[in-house]
Amino acid sequence: MYEIQAQPKTAKQIHDLKVDWLGDPSWDIEDTMGFELYYYELRAYRETVQKIDNEREAERLEGVAKGLGCSIELVGYIEHLERQIQRLKDVVGLA
Repeated sequence: MYEIQAQPKTAKQIHDLKVDWLGDPSWDIEDTMGFELYYYELRAYRETVQKIDNEREAERLEGVAKGLGCSIELVGYIEHLERQIQRLKDVVGLA
């Protein structure tokens, strides 16, 4: 049986991976095959990006709620209903 040895990556390769992940963050970047040596760096990067995104979303919701004079929860519910309406329009062909 052959054992695969992780190979060091260049700073550019790590940067390019981060840029690719930002374009489609649908996977845990730290689990990217071939980048095992950078697991902790990549996990910290993902967690930082997600924290910033969560903070921005919370600020956005707070601003919308303040503008509407309602709660953040109500804004979330309204946006949920708007997404459902749009999906129904897409299905029916009214978009």
